Amino acid sequence: MGNLIGLTQLMMGYNHFSGIIPSTFGKFQKMQKLVLSANQLSGHIGEFVGNLSQLFFLDMRTNMLEGHIPSSIGNCRKLQHLGLSQNKFTGTIPLEIFNISSLTNLLKLSQNSLSGSIPKEV
Repeated sequence: MGNLIGLTQLMMGYNHFSGIIPSTFGKFQKMQKLVLSANQLSGHIGEFVGNLSQLFFLDMRTNMLEGHIPSSIGNCRKLQHLGLSQNKFTGTIPLEIFNISSLTNLLKLSQNSLSGSIPKEV
């Protein structure tokens, strides 16, 4: 899929896909909408997500993703919808998320294993 560098929308939700999200997704520099929700994806969201600077809709809810939410997601300055609920994310919420001024439609982080205090920036 890494060869589809001109792709602007990829919607693969509600399937039975498993495994990790390939780092080649970082080549999708024109990607605007990425939906991978309701699958069986595991592993981490790589720092590559920060390369998706045109992204306005990112939905990875209801998978088995784990580790920290990458701070590079703050590079997605056009992001309006961010759904990461119902995974196994740990650690604190990156402050960079709260610096995305376009994030106006949805921020869903529920049903994870996030910890720490809610940042005062909220």
